[in-house]
Amino acid sequence: MLRGMRLDILIGVLVLAGLGCGDDDARTPSDAASNVEDASSEDGSPPDEVDAGRDASLSADAASQDASELDAGPTPERCIAATTQAACDAVQLPQLENCDDCGHDCAWLQLHEVELSEGQCSYGEASGVCTYARYGEESTGDIAAVCNGEAVSSAFWIDRSTTPARVGFNPFGFLTRPRLERCGTGDDPFALAAECHCPCLPGYPDAECTGLDQGFRSGTASGIEYCPGVPHHRSAAPSCVDPPSSFACESERGTCSEDVDCDDGLSCLENDGFCSCTKHCATDADCSDGESCVCHTHRGPSVCVPSQCSTDGDCMDGDVCAVSYGQVHSSGGCEPKALACRQPYVDCDGTFCASDQHCAFDLETDRWGCASNDRCQP
Repeated sequence: MLRGMRLDILIGVLVLAGLGCGDDDARTPSDAASNVEDASSEDGSPPDEVDAGRDASLSADAASQDASELDAGPTPERCIAATTQAACDAVQLPQLENCDDCGHDCAWLQLHEVELSEGQCSYGEASGVCTYARYGEESTGDIAAVCNGEAVSSAFWIDRSTTPARVGFNPFGFLTRPRLERCGTGDDPFALAAECHCPCLPGYPDAECTGLDQGFRSGTASGIEYCPGVPHHRSAAPSCVDPPSSFACESERGTCSEDVDCDDGLSCLENDGFCSCTKHCATDADCSDGESCVCHTHRGPSVCVPSQCSTDGDCMDGDVCAVSYGQVHSSGGCEPKALACRQPYVDCDGTFCASDQHCAFDLETDRWGCASNDRCQP
């Protein structure tokens, strides 16, 4: 059940589609391109034909513009002129000069008609457009990572010239197309319009959940997954396959150097170059009452952690059994610290965390709240 929806929108002017190697080189398409009049359907043409005709008209307009209005170097109108995904994928652009760490391409952007009312998004027809994409070394991540704050990105895009507006997500860096606007910046990817939140709310047609493997790309499910607007949560409780020897202490940093330094039942294991006495496990049965076994992912060995829930099925009202992460040691590194029920699609149970914070479960107050150290997101 969706509750406590927060749509803190700071309506402002958006800087669209930078065409240099970084944000400092960002340029905005001309106002004329943004204000192209919509094609009408007075001749009775079906909506799809009207939309295709409108995009074709825009392509012609873009091609006739001064090149400086769109790009100082290559010609993005080659991409904008493509009216199908196949044609978009087939466009060959010349290699960029003097730009070793960046590139460009034609990128197909899937847009969905969306209307937002009282925190609920409803969707109409889907359509795609070909855009000119310029990108650097930065990686946007998938839509779930962006929605959950794990990837700093401005990968949400909106066309507000239509009614209803159309929104979409694309992992490329910066896109260029008349009337297409970037929803926001890395600090606030939704700043331009309330509809920009919809890809991170329930029902978005292109939403996909991502399951984490045990270890790095092992192909063995950890039971931990995350979805757009939904934090890392334990949907299942598989057996963990990592033996303690996989994380045997080899570092000189930490609170132990070998198992004999630890109490009975604990092992001296290494995580992020730091050794500590840890209760390793393979299943929940290996843990004490009130604890669950969280399998190792990219964040250290399988460990027993205090748990308010074991899997999503233990939570009520659509909440998920979320993983709370914390630092391994004072200088960095993260590991699971607790499992607790948490509301999806809501900032840290109603609190907006700053960019240098992450949402964590406080075992003393039995509540989720913002904690320092952005390295432990989500």
